[in-house]
Amino acid sequence: MDNQKGVLPKKRNINSARRKRTAFIIAFLAYPVLNWLVFFVYVNADSLKLAFQTYSYEQGDYVYVGFMNFENVLKAFFSPDSHPQYRYGIRNSLYIFLWNTFVLLPVSLLCAYYFYKKIWGEKAFRIIYYLPSIIMPVALCMVFSFLFSTNYGPVNRMLKGIGLGNLIPENGWFGDSSTVFPMVLLYSLWSGIGYNVLMLTSAISRIPPEVMEAGKIDGINMTHEFLQIVVPLSMSTVSTMFMMGIAVSFTYFLPSMLLTNGGPSGEGYTIGYLISDRVSSGKLNESATIGWCAAIVGTPLILAAKFVIDKFVPAVEY
Repeated sequence: MDNQKGVLPKKRNINSARRKRTAFIIAFLAYPVLNWLVFFVYVNADSLKLAFQTYSYEQGDYVYVGFMNFENVLKAFFSPDSHPQYRYGIRNSLYIFLWNTFVLLPVSLLCAYYFYKKIWGEKAFRIIYYLPSIIMPVALCMVFSFLFSTNYGPVNRMLKGIGLGNLIPENGWFGDSSTVFPMVLLYSLWSGIGYNVLMLTSAISRIPPEVMEAGKIDGINMTHEFLQIVVPLSMSTVSTMFMMGIAVSFTYFLPSMLLTNGGPSGEGYTIGYLISDRVSSGKLNESATIGWCAAIVGTPLILAAKFVIDKFVPAVEY
């Protein structure tokens, strides 16, 4: 009897611990699951429904119109008579992808290698590069806009001081069609390099010291070390950032909105800003349709990029 009395409290303690563990797991997962259900499942399901509807003022409600919204959006994107912000949206989103892939990513990798080697001045440059990545994007856009302000921006005053005032556009850097989106690209380099360098520095730091030492014994210089050791062994991180760059090219909108407000003749638009602008204008059906067109194009691109990377980029484990 005494043994049975000792076993029962032990079972009760085990059951109580299991209940507490289950309650903890449920509480821990409740918020992210609820967030996913509301802001991913519900929002995307509702936007898909809106893409096949339009508002009827006669009936006072949304009515089903089939693929009419998709036809209108495709005509707007590819018709020469449509508003140019649609064409600029596609062009600038492509520029964002190319810029992130062939400029921002290589520059970030070079900077990460510079910090890894602890060359003179790397601590100061580390702070300079990281600082923009920890400031709120709205404040960062305001600072960048101030730097190139037509009236009191320090960049313009510096150019005038060294006799290069003729380079300043007549309507300002953000008001001239030839400079408005290059300024957005410059901002993305200035603001995005810190995060990229942080990720790539971490990847380079995981390279085994023995590999670096073997290269030094073989007498390779820094250029060969970077190209033959650092780049190949960091490709897992680089390929991940490459796929993120594809996704960003479809969602990039805040700098275009805050810095250019669409730019002259819509030359500051991206696909992401076009969607945001249509939401602000109350054109929910159009914005939902544009979003789903972007998803239809972007999802296969990301999957294809992942397939190519998995096939041709070796997975390095160390």
